[in-house]
Amino acid sequence: MLSDIFLNPGKKIAVLMCAFLLVIVFSYLEMNALRKVSQEADHLIRAEKAAGELDNVIFGRLQQAVFTISRSSFSLEALESGLETPVLLDKLETIRMVTNASIVYLMNRSGTVIASTRYLENHEIKTLTGNKYEFRPYFIEAMKGNFVIFPALGVTTLMRGVYFSAPVVPLEGEQPAGVAVIKMGPEELDSVLSRGDRQSVLITPSGVVFSSSNSDWLYKFVPPISDEEIRRIRETRQFEGHSISMVPFNRLKRSALINGINCIISTAVVGTSQWQLVSLERLRKDYPLNHQQKEFLIWSILTLLLFTATAMTLLLYGRKVRKAEARSVKSEEKYRMMFAAEKDGIMLFDAENMSLLEANHVITDLYHYAQEELIGKKFSELASPSELTGVFSEPGIEPETERLFSFRYHRRKDGTFFPVEVGYHYFIFQKRRLICARVRDATAKNEAIQALRSSEMKFRTLYENASDAIMLLEENRFFDCNRATLELFGCNSADDFLNRLPSEFSPALQPDGQDSSTAAAEHIRLASLSGNHRFEWMHCKKDGTPFPAEVWLTSIKLGDKSVIQAVVRDISGLKKEQ
Repeated sequence: MLSDIFLNPGKKIAVLMCAFLLVIVFSYLEMNALRKVSQEADHLIRAEKAAGELDNVIFGRLQQAVFTISRSSFSLEALESGLETPVLLDKLETIRMVTNASIVYLMNRSGTVIASTRYLENHEIKTLTGNKYEFRPYFIEAMKGNFVIFPALGVTTLMRGVYFSAPVVPLEGEQPAGVAVIKMGPEELDSVLSRGDRQSVLITPSGVVFSSSNSDWLYKFVPPISDEEIRRIRETRQFEGHSISMVPFNRLKRSALINGINCIISTAVVGTSQWQLVSLERLRKDYPLNHQQKEFLIWSILTLLLFTATAMTLLLYGRKVRKAEARSVKSEEKYRMMFAAEKDGIMLFDAENMSLLEANHVITDLYHYAQEELIGKKFSELASPSELTGVFSEPGIEPETERLFSFRYHRRKDGTFFPVEVGYHYFIFQKRRLICARVRDATAKNEAIQALRSSEMKFRTLYENASDAIMLLEENRFFDCNRATLELFGCNSADDFLNRLPSEFSPALQPDGQDSSTAAAEHIRLASLSGNHRFEWMHCKKDGTPFPAEVWLTSIKLGDKSVIQAVVRDISGLKKEQ
């Protein structure tokens, strides 16, 4: 019967045409599938990069700052006295400016704000001092000894912000004396999410959109979310005054139809904070294929043509065994090419004995092993000993759920350790539990972080150890200085110098008869206009001793503010020689 089909010329042409159409349809579908895979992979990388920036640049900075306040002696002294002193406010304001925060404040055990930096509302300067927020979760959890990141609208200010809080503990094991709080505004978060032509949302651990490139999605829930979580958010007044509804996509899915447009979805975890960055991008039919995918497509088409020819031959001669073998070869080739084309290192382990079953060429390059040397090795021979306990055996992990770990250390063949970022998930294959580990070399990222820390330390060392007196002014008052400044003006501590006007360390009149206060303000104004200004000035030490000085004023940017840097040099010796 089958032989009759191929012996009949008309039927033979029909079968060949069907085979040709099959190749065209397969090629089209395969090419679209590869385009989607390529776009999804690139989109995920961009989302992870943005999440890393949020974690390193914003969350890390505010977390370190609130820890600094909670462990400082001035916070404990303020909570014990209950007084809001100018010195305390100056310290809190300095931290607020350095961290680019909105408000910094301290709360006592009853939840009352005892000291707070000022904020501007409707052109009026206001403070939180005296307000009670004992019902706020960031206060309740911090009083239990926990560090808290809490997104919400301010009960008093009604402004969106992220609250970073930490307990102020007198001694280890004692009850907290109060809570230190830093509120960060949404501007930096919104700026990161607004980059590019994709839509991005930052989701709180409770599943609410807190920052978004699309303002219509703010304060909406991102499915899936439980009714219990919705009830808790409403009870704590976390987003007071907003009717919370659902966004038109699910963060656990990889695509969604939004306003009639097919979009791909990528979700990245922001550090260890349990916040999530969800990015949506229009699915492009013209997304470019990479070199490996083009090769894969060509080989898939060629393989399909070969399979079709083989299948027709098998139909003609009835050789079913050869047909099954061709399918097996095609499947194996497709698996191998996809495995080899992966940009990250991929390893497959047997979950029972943690022995390595398979690894791609990226893994051999990273660990400096030959392929045959790797197969059969135990996980403990590749990973740092500190990573072994519970890494792949934590209870409650569902199949196909990827777990990510940043800056783990793995061991190369020569015994040296190198930093990696690891993602893993397990799956069941033929009743066998397997673990897939995705490994990425984090050496460059680690070195960049270390270089940044080293640069900051070098700058601070140069500033503190400079022989010239260097100080910073804002609104005509000193807010920072180095050690040489205190020595030049005869001050015992920074408190004797900071938050004072230049005229307070000057005689009432300058040698030319000008009022020191008026003249100082004019020199600062000239420096702000021209960028720098140099002049001679008669200064006084703390005890009133006058001395002539040469002053250099320079206008600089500190964060998003313009401040004046002053360098003062005593020229008494030069004047005597003249």
